[in-house]
Amino acid sequence: MTTRLTTDLLSESSSKLYRFQDKLEWLKVIDQNFQLHEKIKVFEAVVWFPYLQELVNSTNSRGMSGYCRDIKIMTWCCAGRCLIQLERNGHRITLITADDEEPWNRELAHVAPGMGPMGLQSIDAEFLEALIMLYETTRYGKDITLAFDDNVGI
Repeated sequence: MTTRLTTDLLSESSSKLYRFQDKLEWLKVIDQNFQLHEKIKVFEAVVWFPYLQELVNSTNSRGMSGYCRDIKIMTWCCAGRCLIQLERNGHRITLITADDEEPWNRELAHVAPGMGPMGLQSIDAEFLEALIMLYETTRYGKDITLAFDDNVGI
């Protein structure tokens, strides 16, 4: 089993596990997905809500790009949703969230208070590289610089 995660692989892992095919290998993929989700929620709490959301919403442009150290960051916001892509050395992870929602102030069945709707949209990255990019952009989130970019789109 490859360590490079893709959106298709993550989707397939649930159905493979359900059908008990190569259960141990698919459990590893599902576990990696959960670990990514945990890091995404930390990114949301530490970077998105206190800083990046305001930066993205302070402009009329839909597409922006910039860097956090050597990680390229691209954002695209439209119809109430915002995509945030982190990219380095051919590894990409894309997050999705509501562009104007505040942290939830109530506990829901699947999230704690203070969290929001951010989740994984797509991935094409080695698992460890995806975790490291999330970690570094969370740790150095205040260093993120973004500017309007006509080349960012869907």
